[in-house]
Amino acid sequence: MLLYNPKDTLISLHIPKSGGTSFDRVLKQWFGFGFYRHYYNHAKLKAPTKASSGLFLKGLIPLCIHGHFDPGVDKVGVMEYYPQAKQFITLYRDPLELQLSFYFYQRKLIKDGSLFWNGVKVTDDSYLGKDVDEHLEEKSEYNWLRRFVPWELSLDNYKDIIENNFIHIGITENLQQSIDIFAEKLNKKTIHVPMENATLRKEIPSESSVKKFREKHQLEYAFYEYACNLNKK
Repeated sequence: MLLYNPKDTLISLHIPKSGGTSFDRVLKQWFGFGFYRHYYNHAKLKAPTKASSGLFLKGLIPLCIHGHFDPGVDKVGVMEYYPQAKQFITLYRDPLELQLSFYFYQRKLIKDGSLFWNGVKVTDDSYLGKDVDEHLEEKSEYNWLRRFVPWELSLDNYKDIIENNFIHIGITENLQQSIDIFAEKLNKKTIHVPMENATLRKEIPSESSVKKFREKHQLEYAFYEYACNLNKK
């Protein structure tokens, strides 16, 4: 794993439904004026503003940029926004729990009328499937890692990519210990952090759906298990 260099930009990759909202609060306290958020505004069709300052460029203030670096939305990836980026952190979550959280959160946003995509309010939830089992079996082909992590990950190279690009990868299921490790590696004081942005679940997936999901997402599980080992003391 990399050693943190405060003179270089730190990129925090927010993988959806993996504790990024809670982590946002921590990073804001740690970096203060050097903390930037990177999120596309779907309601207003507004792309993220690039963080730029002479103080950052001169290395006088440590810079941390946290958000969804999504080439499918931003049109460019993190390396195009910040070509100087060479050190990364992220939180990741059990892939099944991540997918379930996404499913219930999307349903909640649609019900509340607060989900927008490309400037249009989303009212049709058919893309989620008729129930949680259909979602896991037929609507969850998407690989979250390949969307929000800016390298071509595979079962053959994911370990090398982690070791060569990340300072640390925390896990949502052991959030406080992950924060403690982040604090140690970034030379910050640890912060007690509660889990935020949790969504009530009203369905339970069947065992057969869970089995099919696990079989389809071997890379995500391998990445997750590797991250779990990084957070053992």
